[in-house]
Formats: sequence, C-alpha cells, structure tokens
Amino acid sequence: MTQSIEIVLPKDVEPAFPDQCIVCCAPPNSTTKIFAQTYNPFLNLFMPIVILFGWLQIEIPICSSCKLVFKAQRWGLVFASFLFGAFAAYWLLQNFNEFSLVLKIMSIPCLFLFAGLPHALAAFISPPYFDATALSNKVEYEFAKIDYASKFHLLNESHILDSDFYEQ
Repeated sequence: MTQSIEIVLPKDVEPAFPDQCIVCCAPPNSTTKIFAQTYNPFLNLFMPIVILFGWLQIEIPICSSCKLVFKAQRWGLVFASFLFGAFAAYWLLQNFNEFSLVLKIMSIPCLFLFAGLPHALAAFISPPYFDATALSNKVEYEFAKIDYASKFHLLNESHILDSDFYEQ
C-alpha cells in the first residue's frame, strides 16, 4: 500500500513541473491536460457543465508512450465507479419496489457512496500517478512518486502553502 505525496499551492499560481514524465520519469516528449477534482459532491455532479466555463486545467509533462497508461488509470477508475453505481442502482430498483418512496429517496446518498467505493479503494491501494484537487483558494497536488514530488517541491518552493515534506 503506497501513500501519495501532497503539495499545496495557491490557486492563482501556475505550477512548475520537472522536465520528466509523470509516469516513468524519462524526458517527456508530450504533455496532457487534466481537470482538477473537487471535494464538493454537488459540483462533481455538474462537472461536465462546469468544465465548459473554464474549470481549472493542469498541463503535465508526459511521454507519448505513457499517455495511454496515465489516462487508462485515471478514466478507468471513473468508468469502474460508474459501472459499480449503475449496477447498484439496478439492483436497488429491482429489489426495493415494495418499499416506500421515502426509503428509496434515503437510499440515493448511499448509492453515491457505494458508487465511489471502487475509486476510493483503488486510490488507497495504489494512488494515481498524479492528481489535483481544487479548493476555494488553493490546489492540492498529489504525486505517487516521491522523487517526482520532491523535484516539484523544489521548483515551487517559494509558493508552497503546505506539503507532506514539511511533516517528515
């Protein structure tokens, strides 16, 4: 079980990334953009719409050969969570027809928690190569590789609000 390294920067600071692939640490020959996540479950529901209005995008260096691995890890978890949630919803609708509407409505938040289980479990066992979570005034950058995180830390040291390196 691996733990990710977290480094927090102000939201208005453009992060500097090491000149290495985020997956294999070789010299990158490409980049990829990801959207930052959020802790707000309501905002997560409307993420496809929020993205259209300029949600925080982060461009990271990566090898073209590692792009597929990176995107498969990132989107595979989302797809697994969606399938898990769809299966749970189908099962719920098939087995709870005789229950009251109130009980069905109360089960909806539980369904969302259940759908997020594969994502949370996979992130706990093997964290993603890179992830970012946007908050109101800061962005939490998470790295699976400590070497890459330490280089990111050195490049952005003057702007860091918090870091796992400060706790060690």
